[in-house]
Amino acid sequence: MNEEFTAKGNVQIIDLPQIQDSRGDLTFVEGGNHIPFYIARVYYLYNVPVDAERGGHAHRDLEQVVFALSGSFRENRDA
Repeated sequence: MNEEFTAKGNVQIIDLPQIQDSRGDLTFVEGGNHIPFYIARVYYLYNVPVDAERGGHAHRDLEQVVFALSGSFRENRDA
């Protein structure tokens, strides 16, 4: 795990396992193993238009992990 500490908290790049063979690639995530905290809830966002803004509210005492399964995203974290 690669950690970066900023004024807005710590950000970690999580290395996930990759299994590759002729049928394709597989990556999996296990709470408590690959994710360094208990997973209480999972949200999926999809069909989000380009330049759409999500969130706009505070999460003061929370740990999150974000995956881009397709495409890309830009995250803005306020202090």
